[in-house]
Amino acid sequence: AGITSKVFYQWFGDLEGFLEVYTKTLDYWMNDILEYRSPKKTEIKEYYKTAIIQLAKSLMENKSIQQLLIWEIADKNSVTRRSKKLRELNVAAKMESIEQWFAHTDVDVRARTALLVGGIYYTIITRELSEFCGINFGDEKSNERLFRAIEHIVDKLFEPVSTDHKSIQEIVSALKQKGIDPTVIAECTGLSIKEIKDINS
Repeated sequence: AGITSKVFYQWFGDLEGFLEVYTKTLDYWMNDILEYRSPKKTEIKEYYKTAIIQLAKSLMENKSIQQLLIWEIADKNSVTRRSKKLRELNVAAKMESIEQWFAHTDVDVRARTALLVGGIYYTIITRELSEFCGINFGDEKSNERLFRAIEHIVDKLFEPVSTDHKSIQEIVSALKQKGIDPTVIAECTGLSIKEIKDINS
């Protein structure tokens, strides 16, 4: 808007050049939503749940990102490939942090996250076409149904981790009763000294 075609081609070269510059302004969208911090084991489920719901809410509000996702599906070119790969790199550290809490379970959290996020993408970018599973996701009440469903799915996803954490709490409590040094307990369980002190013996 407000520039001639000559200036446009001087700046961007061609339409694909313009789109590449434009998509770079959107590249850190997911990274900004999932602001990284290393959550404690007691916080990991709420961290994950909040991140996924925030992802859905942000996508609902951001038409540009919706269009970018549609473009990535519809057209395989250097710009869409780079955009998708960079988005993967932006969340790689977060997935590694989350995955470690499932190390002693049979839960493939990466595959389940892919299905959950992919379902959110599809539900939102197609919501103006028609209802989906009989639900009109274009109104606030239906969006609340979506958020509650996400919460339920995440609760189920983290059940093995919650059970595992309960077992660790019981072990820590027993070790504290036997007078084992907190630093030794921390080395064996991966918990912080503060977390160990907060567990009743």
